[in-house]
Amino acid sequence: MSIGYDDASTKVYTMAVGFEPLPGGDTKYFFHVVEGDTETGEECVHWSGRETRFITQSEDRKAILAAVLTLTEGLLKSAEPDTVRWFTHEERPPDKALVKHFLIANVFDVSGYDVRTCDPYHGRWVWFAERRPA
Repeated sequence: MSIGYDDASTKVYTMAVGFEPLPGGDTKYFFHVVEGDTETGEECVHWSGRETRFITQSEDRKAILAAVLTLTEGLLKSAEPDTVRWFTHEERPPDKALVKHFLIANVFDVSGYDVRTCDPYHGRWVWFAERRPA
């Protein structure tokens, strides 16, 4: 999903939200911002809010979070995986990052999943979601 561009450069920004298979049959959930240079064709993937500090406007960051939540809801409705895991990209993420992940967990919950997390492992948080029986 396209989320913006930089007037002062040749950069465009998109949001990627998706699932990847994990060994054992589980599914990994991910989201990130992709910064593309329309002139050179180069791309840079930003996995955390610390890497997207160049997005300075609060309204822009809120819109990106809303996009993540909306895309996540649509992805869950279309794919309906039985189990899903996701992780913080960084060790010891700031509270703002954890709020984002707990909002995502809420999307899973209202989409019919039981969600739990545990104490951080080496500073990284992990969430487990399992689809509730119909």
